Amino acid sequence: MPHYALIGHQRTSEIVMQLIQQHHPDITVTPLEMNDMYTANIISAIRADESVFDGILFTCKSPFALVNAEMISEKPWAYMNYDSAHLTSLLLEASVTYHYDISSVSIDSYSIDVVNEVYKNLRIPEEKLNLHLAEGPLLRETYIENIKAFHEKCYRDKGVSFCITGVADTYQYLLNRSIPCLPLSPTKRCLDAAIQDLSIKQQLARQESSHIVVLAIERDLPSEYALIHDNEYQLALESMKISEEIYLFSQRIQAAVIEREIGKYLLFTTRALFEIETVNLRSIHIITQPNIHRFCTLSIGIGYGSTAREAKYNANLGLLKAKKHGGNRAYKVQNNEYIGPITPSVPEEENAPYIDGHFQEIALESGISINSILKLQTIIDCQKKKAFTSNELAKLFGVTSRSMNRMLSKLLDSNHAKIVGCNMRTQSGRPSRIISLF
Repeated sequence: MPHYALIGHQRTSEIVMQLIQQHHPDITVTPLEMNDMYTANIISAIRADESVFDGILFTCKSPFALVNAEMISEKPWAYMNYDSAHLTSLLLEASVTYHYDISSVSIDSYSIDVVNEVYKNLRIPEEKLNLHLAEGPLLRETYIENIKAFHEKCYRDKGVSFCITGVADTYQYLLNRSIPCLPLSPTKRCLDAAIQDLSIKQQLARQESSHIVVLAIERDLPSEYALIHDNEYQLALESMKISEEIYLFSQRIQAAVIEREIGKYLLFTTRALFEIETVNLRSIHIITQPNIHRFCTLSIGIGYGSTAREAKYNANLGLLKAKKHGGNRAYKVQNNEYIGPITPSVPEEENAPYIDGHFQEIALESGISINSILKLQTIIDCQKKKAFTSNELAKLFGVTSRSMNRMLSKLLDSNHAKIVGCNMRTQSGRPSRIISLF
């Protein structure tokens, strides 16, 4: 019978306890209350009884991130995650049960991408929206106080109808001030997912595996194309946000992190933990993370080895290959074999607002995505030339010749490319056009 420590605010812990009793009677839990941002007492409690726990379950992401930043545990950890379906359900409850205006609300614990996705599906006209989203470093001691002040200001000064919070202490604070508020509460769905995560990690922990995995991660920021090129303060702020996402990802795979310099990281973890979190490398969270793609792209080398030294060496080989092929991808290296590229599946247009206007103009006039334009520019920079045949570009870009011909036709039609010659492959062969880009 699994025995888990349950960490979270008293209110959410009680909800989780009831769900476990109803739907998972074979699991026993020991609640460890965490009602503020201070972790010292919780860490002491975990260490005192860690040997009797099979794993540690957190009621939400906030306490997980705080505690995991302060201690290392041999036990598997998991937290209950609130997704877009959860937010949609709560908004419908706000409208139907409480008659709140869901077009006017302040929200925390969600990224702007998830909120935008939900409201896009609700089909509320953008001009009617009065949405305010709390953003800020999760690991700062002032996080809860900032969240409280944010919601109160939105209600008092910005006229929101109500607030949605995933922080139990903030929920109680708002209620005490007669501010309409709905809490994000644990559900059976997110509990089941967290328990399944813990169960799989337990099974993997019982399996012997000598392999170590090292991730070498570097930020791909083409500064000469970025609007923020001359704004060091903005660049520093964005670096902090990117670092936070990488550290949160490292917690998911229980990795040790070495930040070599700004924008360059080494993560050390085990093969078992890494492969279960990434579904055998089919979904690497950090290269599909929208909060990363708003500021930059990443090159990642994934090194496997029986020693940390071997894994680090392989990771650096994978990183070099990722950077050589234009970045925004990952390569796994093991036993002198490369597997990849592993590329993100996020919409390419997410980076557009941060790219220099010249390339935005090319993208707009040609009808080609901004990331494809930048990838072509990266190929020009790496190859140190501007003229290519279609087949040559297709191989460098990683697409079929047909796809590349369609892209080149758009550039030619919009006068952002021109034919500068022909290449005869054989005396009887069909000549290939040589096209100069941009």
